[in-house]
Amino acid sequence: MDASSFLGLVQNAALLLAAAFIFDMVASRWRIGQTSFRQALVGLALGGIGITVMLTPWTFAQGIVFDTRSILLGISGLFFGSISTATAMAITAAFRFYQGGTGAWTGIAVIIASGTIGIAWRHFRHRPLTEISVHELYLFGMMIHLFMLGLMLTLPWETALRVLSNITLPVILIYPPGTAMLGVLIVNRLQRERTADALKESEKKYRSLFEN
Repeated sequence: MDASSFLGLVQNAALLLAAAFIFDMVASRWRIGQTSFRQALVGLALGGIGITVMLTPWTFAQGIVFDTRSILLGISGLFFGSISTATAMAITAAFRFYQGGTGAWTGIAVIIASGTIGIAWRHFRHRPLTEISVHELYLFGMMIHLFMLGLMLTLPWETALRVLSNITLPVILIYPPGTAMLGVLIVNRLQRERTADALKESEKKYRSLFEN
């Protein structure tokens, strides 16, 4: 494992978490499941975060870059739903196409796969998202990034082998934990909103009892 690859991916993951934290603070009253228009606005914000991390990638070779857009889009699909994720996927895919290079189409495939896996995971799980565990988030991140590594085989064969031999271990060590950390940030936010809603409902109930 190359030390520069490990450090580059760690720095990119840290940037993603920082950007997500800022987004969490700014969008203090955003709630999952609102109107399609607001979901699209959230998708625009997520796409902006995606471009931010894509502007500071770790470069393996000319046109072959690695960043944490797969974490962002997977988490988006899981927590924010199809409209927000499709918007973010379109933005990041367009930007990856603009960047070009040998790995452009592979990068776009990773974008599509990450968001799709997130949406599918959200659809097929049967418990509320507020109850999702760190263990499940880690497994979710592992699935996305094993799939991502498999997509490296769409590169020219010799290039694919070099990429996999250098990037597999850093990806497995960094990306699934990064996915879990970002997921925990959002779960905590959902739990705070659920508690606030319960308090408001309780206040409304007791106010009604008192007035009547």
